[in-house]
Amino acid sequence: MRQFGKRIAAVALTGALMSGMLLQASAFSYPQAYWPLQASWAQVQQNQDINGTISVAQQTYDLFKNYPLGTEVCQILEPICAKAAWCYEMRGDVDNAVLWLQRQLTYAQWLNDNVKSYQDTLLNVPAQLKQLQRPMEIYTLAQDPADVPYYGVTGEPVSGVYYGVVPNGTHVNDSAALVYVNFLDGYSVDYWLDYYSNTDSTVNNALNNGGVVELAWNFTESNAGLDAVLSADSYINEGVAALGARNCTVLLRIGAEMNCWTNLPDPQKYIQAYQKVAKAARQYDNIALVFSPNDVSNRTVTYETYYPGDQYVDWIGVSTYKNGGPGYGSSYTYADTAHYNDAFYCTGLYGSDPLTVLEELAALAEAHKKPMMISECGFGYYNKSTGADQTANAVDQFTKFYSYIPMVYPQVKAIFLFDVDLSISQYRYPLSGSSALSSAYRQTVTGGAFLQGSETQGPAYTRLSTVSEPMDTLTLYTYASLPGTGDATCRYTLDGAQTFTSTSEPFAYSLDVSSLSSGTHTVTATVTKGNFTRSVTRTFLVSGGMVTGSDAMGSLPVDVSSAASWAVGNILNAESLGLLTDRTSSNFSSSITRLQFAGLAVNLIEKVTGTTLPTGDQSFQDTSDPAALKAAQAGVASGTGNGNFSPNANITRQEISVMLNQVIRCIDEAKGTNTLTNTSTALGSQFTDAGQVASWAVESMAALTNNGMMSGTSDTTLSPKNNTSIQEAITLILAMYNKF
Repeated sequence: MRQFGKRIAAVALTGALMSGMLLQASAFSYPQAYWPLQASWAQVQQNQDINGTISVAQQTYDLFKNYPLGTEVCQILEPICAKAAWCYEMRGDVDNAVLWLQRQLTYAQWLNDNVKSYQDTLLNVPAQLKQLQRPMEIYTLAQDPADVPYYGVTGEPVSGVYYGVVPNGTHVNDSAALVYVNFLDGYSVDYWLDYYSNTDSTVNNALNNGGVVELAWNFTESNAGLDAVLSADSYINEGVAALGARNCTVLLRIGAEMNCWTNLPDPQKYIQAYQKVAKAARQYDNIALVFSPNDVSNRTVTYETYYPGDQYVDWIGVSTYKNGGPGYGSSYTYADTAHYNDAFYCTGLYGSDPLTVLEELAALAEAHKKPMMISECGFGYYNKSTGADQTANAVDQFTKFYSYIPMVYPQVKAIFLFDVDLSISQYRYPLSGSSALSSAYRQTVTGGAFLQGSETQGPAYTRLSTVSEPMDTLTLYTYASLPGTGDATCRYTLDGAQTFTSTSEPFAYSLDVSSLSSGTHTVTATVTKGNFTRSVTRTFLVSGGMVTGSDAMGSLPVDVSSAASWAVGNILNAESLGLLTDRTSSNFSSSITRLQFAGLAVNLIEKVTGTTLPTGDQSFQDTSDPAALKAAQAGVASGTGNGNFSPNANITRQEISVMLNQVIRCIDEAKGTNTLTNTSTALGSQFTDAGQVASWAVESMAALTNNGMMSGTSDTTLSPKNNTSIQEAITLILAMYNKF
């Protein structure tokens, strides 16, 4: 079971961070311009002047930026970069905060390599950069999520997330269970399995009826405890045999949280102990091996320090707890120095997002191609030591965690809640003791990506840009990690118009797909929190009830990247009906040629009539293409004179109208239909440029416009001599096809 209070206390900050530019005299030749700046620096810090600090920092940086790196230059610039970054962050200017932190890192690295240890700075600054540069994204729930990896290991669902609690916890149609066994505690593993089976019917069902069970086999947290593991052959063999005999999938978490034990274990000894258990368990197909550190490591080690090797790991797990109370986040103040360590520990101003602490471990899982699980998590809603009610914070942290984890970290395939009031714990975690937290839990786990009951696969989240499937409702969710405290607001704009505002994360916004026009749409999510504002814009396509994100458009049957947004749906619809030709399947915004349109016309006739047109005997000097010959034989198109067809010449709107009238004639004759019910041969009086239509095209343009098969280029213009783009021609062909 998890030990509490193990996070290592923050070490003292380097004196240079506080003293700034107050340096000892040396052989370095300081430019005269430096001394007034040094005095100004002391003054702006004394006055806690944010704008003044930024100004003096910039002047000092400009003075020294071209100097070679050296002790004096780096000792001057490293602390002023830190303070300038902090001032920019206080103003909500993330870009400049990042710029100055990157500068600080350069000087700190040089000092670390050449003068003295800056190890704390080299840990804290990258952590602060990660906090400020978290990717913002828009997600949606999909039946076939493109972003969810599948590695095929024991117990891993293809998509969807298992969830569950400890025995006698709050069960809500759980799809998994969490049980604990302390290594060599005087009882056999089989004893504990029977005990849990007899204690809780939900756990019993999971253990004995094909369910999923995480078993945390916890070592005594010392090198002596590891020695005991290394000499416990019979206990280990009997234990894994008991697990192998159960009718369930066992996620065997071996010696967890080793990276934050009070007395850090010897890495090699820990790896040997883990591997000993893993090797014994490998003979059972229903056991998956879980390497599960704590979310934050002791500052002297990393996850990799204790990683036992890919052949001994199936899943990567993690323990993570959120126990902050009211005011734990503090507010932005000029003199605040706690943030240097808070960024590393994901607390204080960097504690409002419970996901940031998992970024490095998720990267480890991805690098080693392993699914990930939240081995145990808890959200303390009551501080036993102080009597503080932390319910509001616990609900906030829980909601963010359970909502966003399956989106931001799609490799997470299981989440287990520590639903226990442990006597040695400073905080209370059981859902049964908090109606607010229990309600949030029930609401969250019964939807979204969480697998229910005996389900082994289900929907999951994917980025909007990667979705590609039919949908009735497109529900968007936005993740934006912003530092500081307070509530966040998300404003959505769709195609440039603000449409929805949410103040409740994960900022769900539902769109009725049938109400969206065919074509591409652009959605922008803008999240504001305190002084911080971030935005992300994504494009998606709607066609025939299908929603396709911009990154997934390459998988469409036609590359529509060259098409106007209004035409995309028509093109895809036409393609699905077989109305496109090889020559009209790309470059949709370019002008269509006579041969290209002849091909569309001939193809339309053949599709509607179910016949193949003959090529006939007519020939042209400039083409022998079957589309031209078929069109000529059917009377749809004639030559341009002197035995030529002019296949590459652009075609005008009035020429197209003549050809389409002939297409209608051919189809009506073949089917015995009468498509043009309006027999008027006069152009509508609304067209102010009707006089520009050539005499040989008047009746054709009148027939099409009067029967609603061709529109003007505006309400009052026909533009008869304008060329037509391929996408416009396809739209005409599709409209005509729908008439038949």
